Amino acid sequence: MGFAQFALAGFDWGNRVACITSILHPQMVKGQVAIGCYAVQNTVTREQPARASAESKRWYQWYFNIEQGRVGLEENRRDVIRYLWDTWSPGWKYTDEDSNRSSASFDNLDFVEITLHSYRHRHMNAPSEDRFIEVER
Repeated sequence: MGFAQFALAGFDWGNRVACITSILHPQMVKGQVAIGCYAVQNTVTREQPARASAESKRWYQWYFNIEQGRVGLEENRRDVIRYLWDTWSPGWKYTDEDSNRSSASFDNLDFVEITLHSYRHRHMNAPSEDRFIEVER
């Protein structure tokens, strides 16, 4: 059984998924709550540099674009992700128990590669998949 219509809500990467789903399937999305950034990004045209204060808040995106970031995420993924949660979540206070319960998902064999590709692709440092080129345009 499928759904003809549904409502979406997303924060951070989930917001990005919700926004893109709404764009690609507007007839199915009855409503949407979008929280945070990453709504939709232009992956075809390189973005213009922002002010230094704005760029500095994206340090982790640039970190994930270099080999040191790959190694850091592979070897210290729980520490890196917890730090990002603590600094980017909208006032939520994660306990160690919360973090430990969700951190098992970071052990997925594809976690590092998917995360790095996402950040590298959005800054045009990794190729798109051919099947998505038209959607990106």
